[in-house]
Amino acid sequence: MKFIRKSPFKSQIEATEQMVKVLSQEAESQGKPLSDADKTLLAGEVESSAQLSEDFRLRIHKLIQSLIERETVLRTEDTPTSFLAAFEWASDAYSPHIVVLTYEVIDSGALGEVPKLRGRKWLKDKAQLIGCSFLVILLMLLIVGLLAFFSQQK
Repeated sequence: MKFIRKSPFKSQIEATEQMVKVLSQEAESQGKPLSDADKTLLAGEVESSAQLSEDFRLRIHKLIQSLIERETVLRTEDTPTSFLAAFEWASDAYSPHIVVLTYEVIDSGALGEVPKLRGRKWLKDKAQLIGCSFLVILLMLLIVGLLAFFSQQK
C-alpha cells in the first residue's frame, strides 16, 4: 500500500541510485566490484541504446538473487536503505535496467513459492471472491435491465 506510506526517497531516481549502491556493495563483498560504467548502465533507462551483455546480465541476476535471499531471511525489506525497499519505490513508471533485472529475478522464483492460505485467511479470500462475483452478476443484470427498459421506450 504505497499510497498510504510516504516514500523515504525524494524521487524514483534516488531510489534507483540506492538500489545500485546496495548492489555495488554486494558485488564488492563477493570480490567482483562494479565499475562506474556498470553502475551508470544499471541506473540508465531500458529504452536507451545500451544493451546488456548476457554475461553481465547473469552476473547481476546472481547478485540480485543473493541480495533478495539475504534480505528476506533477515527481514530487512522494511528499512529504507534495503534493496527491496528501494525497488518498491523505484519501480513505478520509471524503468532503469536494474529494476527490469530485479523483476526478471523475482519472476524466476527468487522469493520462493507463495504460501497457500489457510484457516481464516482462506475463508476471507473465498468470501471476497464469491461476493465480488455476485456483485458482477448483479451489475450485469442491472445493465441488461436498463438496456431492455430503454429499448422498450422507443
